[in-house]
Parts: sequence; structure tokens; C-alpha cells
Amino acid sequence: MIADSSTWLPAVPAFLTASAVCGLAVPLSIVLARRAGAVAVPDDERHLHGRPTPRLGGIAMFLGFAVALSIFGSSIAYRWQVVAVCAAITLAMALDDILDLPWQLKLAVELGAGVLTALLGMTITFIAIPGVHGAAVWQLGWLAAPITVVWVLGMQISVNLLDGADGVAAGVVGIVAGVCLLAAINRVVTPGDVQT
Repeated sequence: MIADSSTWLPAVPAFLTASAVCGLAVPLSIVLARRAGAVAVPDDERHLHGRPTPRLGGIAMFLGFAVALSIFGSSIAYRWQVVAVCAAITLAMALDDILDLPWQLKLAVELGAGVLTALLGMTITFIAIPGVHGAAVWQLGWLAAPITVVWVLGMQISVNLLDGADGVAAGVVGIVAGVCLLAAINRVVTPGDVQT
């Protein structure tokens, strides 16, 4: 069941802002991709497009996210750290779109992003395991940092593996973001609560 509308309505302006910025940035990223030679040519291995397709869509997604977080994220403790880590990942993956970096270097960058996330104090400190009588919460203690690194690495690799057909990665990321939004909304108890 979705929580009372008064708890999720504040998310609407941020969503609309991110969507508008991303929508405006996509055509610019297409132009930039063509000029930089960041175009995926169809092949039988990974690129399932019907025709050569510009890359660099991650820049548009990052801009939408960063602008919305900058405007509406004042209550989020790690707002600028999140923007910084995401900017670093976006820059590295944009370079990969242009230069087609070797997988070892990409893996090192993605692992570095996970380590940076943990070093900045943004860690997964507990997990909740659903059960018949409610969720059992497990505090991770010293495992918080390594689990955070593995999670950040896994999320990046998952998106990279999906990025072989036009729109699939963005679509899956959009679905995951929607699910996370609903989960956060349903955790809100009072209007002042913030889910980060």
C-alpha cells in the first residue's frame, strides 16, 4: 500500500525537475556524442541497435539527478558527496564511451568509486531480512564498508551490462529509481521524515 499522498507530494517537484533537465540534456548529449565519436555501431556481440547510436546518455541522466538533488536535497546529509561521486563515475564512463577503455581499467574505476563512497562515510550499515513476524534487522558493523563497495561496484557493472540496446539501461534505472522512491515513501511516518 502506498503511503498517504501528503508524504510523497514533496517528491513531485524534484521528479519533474530531474525529468525536465534530463529531457533537455539528451539532445545535447547526442550532438556531443556524434562530435566526439562516441557512437555504438551495431554488432553481433553487444550493440543490438538497428543503426549507429550515440552514447553519452549518462551525462543527461547525471545532470537531471544532480540539478534536482542540488535544488531539493538540502535535508540530505551527504548531498554534495553523492553529487561528487556520481560526477566522477559519469566522467569516467563518458571517457569509456569515447575511448572504449579496457575492461580492467573500467573495473578499477568502478571499484574506486565504491571505495570513495565508503571513505566519504556513505555506507550500508544494516540490512533488513523480511520474515513472517516482521523484518529482522542485521547491523553490519565492520562489514558495512566492504558491502557498500561491492554494492556500488555491482550496480555499475549491472548497468554497463544492460547498455547494449538503446534505452534499456535508462529504462531499468528508471524502474529501480521508482521502486526506491516507493520504498522511501512508505517508510515516511511524519511529514518531516527524510529518506536518504
